[in-house]
Amino acid sequence: RQGGAAPPPLGPRPRRGGPPPAPPPRRTAAAARRTPPPRRRRRAPRRPLGSSHRKTFVIFAIARLALMGFVILSVIYVLLSLYSRSVRREKLENAWEAEGRPGEREEFVRAGLAEYDSSLRRKLILGVYVIPPIVVGTLIYAINYW
Repeated sequence: RQGGAAPPPLGPRPRRGGPPPAPPPRRTAAAARRTPPPRRRRRAPRRPLGSSHRKTFVIFAIARLALMGFVILSVIYVLLSLYSRSVRREKLENAWEAEGRPGEREEFVRAGLAEYDSSLRRKLILGVYVIPPIVVGTLIYAINYW
């Protein structure tokens, strides 16, 4: 070994501050017969770690995920619906111009939007509530059980 301090000595470390403490007094056989051993306090049985506390936490986590997902998907649905409606309105206004301005513009657009409200395209936007939960559920299942 080059330089440095010597390794610490083996064995118990010396005590500081005087002599070692005295051992506890021994009980004699007669004293042991007269006094009963100290009673131990019984504890209630502990629950295992995977008990209801964990299940409650998981249920609240799933509920929080579902609530936040619903709020976020609702915002996305409203924005997507407004965007799609504005694009449809713009196309109807352009069609009114291209057809040579037949009748009242607002009436033409209102009739076109009433037709749009019952169209398949508007109903497909509701897929915003269906597709993301399926994807998230599939990912959760794949990560945990595959």
